[in-house]
Amino acid sequence: MNAGMATAARSPAEPPAGWRRVFLGSDEKLHLGVGLCLLACSQYVLWILIVGLVIVPRGMAPPLVGHIYMTQDLLACLFYPLVRSGATRRLADPLLLVPQMLWANLALIFAYATNDVIRPVMLQTLCLVQVFGFVNLKPHAARFMGAATIAMLLTMLVLAAALAAPNFMLSSQVLKIAGTCFLIGLLSQQSANFARLRERVVRDKKELRRTLEEVRRLSSHDALTGLINRQAMQERIDHERERASRTGCEFCVALIDLDHFKRVNDSHGHLFGDEVLIGFAQAASEVLRETDVLARWGGEEFV
Repeated sequence: MNAGMATAARSPAEPPAGWRRVFLGSDEKLHLGVGLCLLACSQYVLWILIVGLVIVPRGMAPPLVGHIYMTQDLLACLFYPLVRSGATRRLADPLLLVPQMLWANLALIFAYATNDVIRPVMLQTLCLVQVFGFVNLKPHAARFMGAATIAMLLTMLVLAAALAAPNFMLSSQVLKIAGTCFLIGLLSQQSANFARLRERVVRDKKELRRTLEEVRRLSSHDALTGLINRQAMQERIDHERERASRTGCEFCVALIDLDHFKRVNDSHGHLFGDEVLIGFAQAASEVLRETDVLARWGGEEFV
């Protein structure tokens, strides 16, 4: 019945856990990034098929250029199994986002310079690649990717003009590439902003967790002696009583009252009295067993 309820609760669009483990690995923290790697790999495979079955056979690109395209895409497909295997998990960039994006940008820019048939979609795809950096790039890496992509575009523009690339009209390409560089700069800056926001959220979550742990500790411990307080001790006593009723194991509760404590406060002051309470708590904790529980019940009373 429980298994049936769990199956019914799973969304129809959500793949079974076994398939997620096969395609995305066992580390759930990397599932989103590995999924993007798998998506990119599928796009590379699609382009290999398009180039091999359409572009080269129909003479839309020279065979040598087509083979370079397919080799680039085939090598890019290796990123997915490398990341999926977990071999990169200990790296600063476990998803290899920077190498993946640089390789994809290089392949797109090369295709833009060498083939006027697929040129119209290359710049749009180049901008789309920058969006992958929104997932996990750090701020400095996002800015580096933007600067590196713009530098590659400008280098390609100079080389294509100098080498007289086929059907590459410099006057019309300058405006397109300038607009693309501007857009990539905006995307890389937005990616850096997203990265800073992610880091801030992570810091806030850690701080909130520490605060909640401190609040939980303060709510169950006496601020002066560091022992658990009356409320926490009452819960332990209730728990032991329930356990004793189930198992028949006995337990003992001892109430300890420090004699003449009021005289200590009156004669030496409350600060000295606090030192007495702290000293007793430390001395008692040192001689009690690990299985014993000591609490400040109130005032100079301990349990």
